[in-house]
Amino acid sequence: MRILCQHGFHKFIPRQPGDLSVFASVYGLTLVRKEDYYTFERLADLEKYSLEGLAYSNLVANSNYEGQPWEVMKENGFVYNILTGLLVLKSTIKIQIDPPVLKRYLLSETPLIQAGSKNKFSQTVLSYDGEFLFDTMQFRLNGVEYE
Repeated sequence: MRILCQHGFHKFIPRQPGDLSVFASVYGLTLVRKEDYYTFERLADLEKYSLEGLAYSNLVANSNYEGQPWEVMKENGFVYNILTGLLVLKSTIKIQIDPPVLKRYLLSETPLIQAGSKNKFSQTVLSYDGEFLFDTMQFRLNGVEYE
């Protein structure tokens, strides 16, 4: 199953029948359908704009912006917190990651990486694209975008 995180907005794209249900049940996640992908419930209803000083999900927007929800999140410095299920300021994430490099990809120790995490070079993870491998229950990252 492909997992795409764009500025803290997660998309789950099943490759085979049953991928989504197995992944969601193993990791205790509730995912909902949105367009041609699945995502977390809170992310599915995000607006395509923010107005400075007004609510954007559970936070107050600090920017007037129109675009896709992940672009609005980026503009406002928001990411989805996997543990709390809420949007948070990217600057509040204090997680350190160090995925090992294997051949031409990174291998994550967890099925999801928290956007806003920092690597050993203090670079902030903004986005990533990867494939969850069901045969080994590992998450292979094909690309990571840092701030």
